[in-house]
Order: sequence, then C-alpha cells, then structure tokens
Amino acid sequence: MASKERAAGKIERQRAVPRTGPRVDPERLNYYLLVGGVGAVIALVILLLAFGYYQTQIAPGHKVVLEVEGTKITRDHLSRRIRMLVNQNPSVAFQRGSTALDIANVAYDELLRDALVIHGAARDYGVYVADAEIDDRVRIQQSVPSNADARTFAAAYRRAVEATGLTPSEFRFMTRADIAEQRVRDELQKQVPASALQANFRLLRYGTEDEAKKAAERIRNGEDIVAVAKELFAEDTDPSVIQNSIETGWVTKDQVPAEARDIIFDMSFGQVSDPISLQNGAVYAVYQLIGKEENRPITDEQRPRVVAAMFDNWIAGLREQLSVRERITDEDKVEAVTKVQDDFKLPGSRRRPLPAEPQAV
Repeated sequence: MASKERAAGKIERQRAVPRTGPRVDPERLNYYLLVGGVGAVIALVILLLAFGYYQTQIAPGHKVVLEVEGTKITRDHLSRRIRMLVNQNPSVAFQRGSTALDIANVAYDELLRDALVIHGAARDYGVYVADAEIDDRVRIQQSVPSNADARTFAAAYRRAVEATGLTPSEFRFMTRADIAEQRVRDELQKQVPASALQANFRLLRYGTEDEAKKAAERIRNGEDIVAVAKELFAEDTDPSVIQNSIETGWVTKDQVPAEARDIIFDMSFGQVSDPISLQNGAVYAVYQLIGKEENRPITDEQRPRVVAAMFDNWIAGLREQLSVRERITDEDKVEAVTKVQDDFKLPGSRRRPLPAEPQAV
C-alpha cells in the first residue's frame, strides 16, 4: 500500500514540474513571418508575370491553326514559312496593295498544299518519301559528293536548313512535299492521253456579275466581241493583241475551271455563256465557243499544261476528301506576319510595317 502511495506521489510531482525548452523570440518570429510573406508575394508576382508572358507570347505560337490527317501546323510554323517566303521572294511583300493578310494567305496556302500532297500522294499513288530521299535532295542542292563523310554532310544539311529559317522538322516537311509532288506529276504525265475532247474559246473576265451580263448581251446582240473586250484593255491596244489575249487556245476539260467545265463544253459553236462565277465570286467569266473536236491530238507543247491542270484538280479534290481542320483566323494570320516582319530582308526603302488590311485610296 505504501509503495502504491509513493508511486502516485511521484507521478503527481512529475506532472507538477513545468516542461522546459527553447523560448522563441516574438520579434524574431515576426521578422521570419514578414520575410516569408514578402518572398511568397514576390514569387506569386513572378509566377503571374511568367504565366502572362506564356499566355500572350508563347502559347499563341503553339496554337494549331491547321490539321490535315493528323499533321498539325502551328502559328509559329506559319510565321517561319512567311519569313522564308518573303526573304526568297521579296516582291510578295512590296507589290502594290500587299497587306499582312495577303502574305499570310500565300504562305498558309503553301502549307495546306504541302500537307495535302504528302497525304494524298500516299493514299492515291502509294508515294511515301523516305528520309534518305530527303537527304539525297540536300546532297544534290548543296553539291555534296556521295562519298562525303558524315561531318561534311551534316554541315551542308545545317546550311540548307538555316537558309530557309525553318526548324529541321519543318524543313523536312517542306522537302518531303516537294519530292512527293514531283513523283505525283510523273505519274500524271503517264496518264495524259494521246488525244482528247478539246475546245477553243474566247474568254472575257469581269469583276462584277452585272458587267459580265452586259457584255454577254452585247455579244449576243451582234456586237463584235473584240470591240466589247477592248474596254478591258488600254485605249491604244491593237485589236489583234486583244483578239489573241481573249482566246484560250485548244484546251481539255481538265484545263477549264470546274465551275465552267460542264457548261461551256456543252455549248454549240458561237454560243455565248451566261456569266460564270469563278474564284469564289472574285471573277465573272463570259465564254464564247469557237471550236470543238472530240479526239483532238494533245501536242507536246500542251502536255505540261495538261499535267499542271490535272495536278491542280487533284489537289482541289483532296481538300474535300481528306480530313482538313482549319482553325486559323485573320487575326492569327496578321500576328504571324507581325512576329517575323523585322526579319524580312528587304531594301531599306521598303522596310515598312505592312498594313493588316487594304488601305483606302
């Protein structure tokens, strides 16, 4: 009993003894809290600034503006293609009426065409361009001997890529499309028949449907087509020049715009068409048939034009047949030009900001 009492007393004494430990200086604690709070605020500001910079300067460039069968084109890719286009063909940037939007559209159409060619060539002609073919193209363009060592080729390859201003993958994408296009054209060359239905037309082009209607009526009422067409030329233009200018020469159906093809090849000799809208309404055409033959021979001079027309028709069909997702806006196009405009290698007098839209005259 006594032992139990002694043990209980010991426990009570232990409870009564206050715990001791290092004491925290309140002023020091407040200092640490203040410094930590300021550091956290600074870190938050830096984080917000970095996020804002990413959102406004970096993320927009990574935006996918075009996707063809899974091949993605970003806005930065478009910017670099614009820079290459202008630096290799400066006239694009300073021809009268050029705007940032005009230049962006040219580069964008090239990118779309490249993607269509790569995927269409594989689907329709079994054309797959191997990496080795791209390397061979570079060797030829850079005059690298076939027996050159790897270091020599690597230096030449780097020069080829740097000359375009593209990334290596973008350079290979463009080169792959070039090679695929040539191989498709070679296949189309084999498909050109020895003879085909051909027609010869006189063709007048107008900017509005009303102008085209008036011209068609005048011709139908017996007015000479050369006299009608004269209004489209300078006053002192010789009538023989006008006549030669408005005649298409003998053409196959493939060489005629799809919008006009079936209409004008069904016309009879001398017949004048109603205005036909071409280029999404940018042009209204009036045709007059002056000749048609069922099996007219295709000459060697015609063959390249026939192949070019067949290729363009094939590309137009691919836009409808392949998976094409266009996510680009006019603002994207203008920003794509603005981003690289300082890199344009233009004569000093032509280094000026390009207007986003056509300027009032």
